[in-house]
Amino acid sequence: MKIEFEDEDFEKTQNEKKKLEKRLKKEQEELKKIRQKEEKIQKKIKEQQQKEQEEEKKREIKENKIKKKKELKEKKQQEKEILKENNKINLQDEDAEEIEEDKKHFFSFKLLFLILLIIIIGLVIYAIKSPNFIISEIQASRMGNGENVTKQEVIKKADSLIGQNIFLLDFDKVNNELSQIPFIKTTKINRIFPNTIEILYSERIPYVLINSGDTNFMLDNKGKILKISNEENSENLLIVYGISLDNLKEGDFLSGKESTKFRNIVYFIENITHINFKYDVVSIDYGESDKLKFKIANQDLEIIYGEINKDTISDKMLYIQEIIKEIGDIKGTLDISAENYSEKVILSKNLE
Repeated sequence: MKIEFEDEDFEKTQNEKKKLEKRLKKEQEELKKIRQKEEKIQKKIKEQQQKEQEEEKKREIKENKIKKKKELKEKKQQEKEILKENNKINLQDEDAEEIEEDKKHFFSFKLLFLILLIIIIGLVIYAIKSPNFIISEIQASRMGNGENVTKQEVIKKADSLIGQNIFLLDFDKVNNELSQIPFIKTTKINRIFPNTIEILYSERIPYVLINSGDTNFMLDNKGKILKISNEENSENLLIVYGISLDNLKEGDFLSGKESTKFRNIVYFIENITHINFKYDVVSIDYGESDKLKFKIANQDLEIIYGEINKDTISDKMLYIQEIIKEIGDIKGTLDISAENYSEKVILSKNLE
């Protein structure tokens, strides 16, 4: 019986031992797991520390870069300021040199100007005082058509220029003196050095003769009186009657009412010339401002034209031309002064 009891205790002990071993094993496994967890934690901690160290390192690198950049910027700024200061000093030196150079140039220019001024003053004094520039000859030449003013007449009119200095010539005064010759239209004066004056002139062209009693007044187309005489119409100019020229002299222009009448006559003549009027108008009577009359050559026919209307002159003269052609060589008066002239024409024959 004793032996069986020991076997049971042994078996019990073995079972407990196995349980204990199993528990120990379990605990070891748990411990292992704990260690593994600790290792993982340690690893994570280490990784975190490494990461923090790397970030710290990066931060330090970044800060160093910023610091270096700032230092570099400060250095560049310092260098720039130094350079600016140096440039300022150089510019001041250059400005000083330029000012000094400008002073030299100004002095040279001033000296040159003074020399030129002295030379010019000397030349002016020489030109004024020298007998070489005293006018001793006057020449005259006609420009264009005309034969009523001779070269000798122009030279004689300008004779007062002889003995004057060619540089001190008063052109306006000379032109005014020459314009006193009624036939002179334009003048041009040239200096021919050293002592000659050339006068170029053009003439006014005689346009009509205005008859006043026994006196004939020769006028150009601008209404200037060119000549007053008792001579006959040697130039076969158109003769105008009915314009008053009292108290006017050679060289005067028509004025006032008489000037208006004369302009109407000029317009009348220019229009009949423009339309090639076939008959030669030899005289115009404009004694009444609203009744112009005219005669044609080689035909004893007086035509009462009437009032001058610039809008109808051409048509009316062409109409008169057709009437003269139809009536032929008839002596008398043709009255076409009515407003409706194409419907009312009065022909009065002279009875011999």
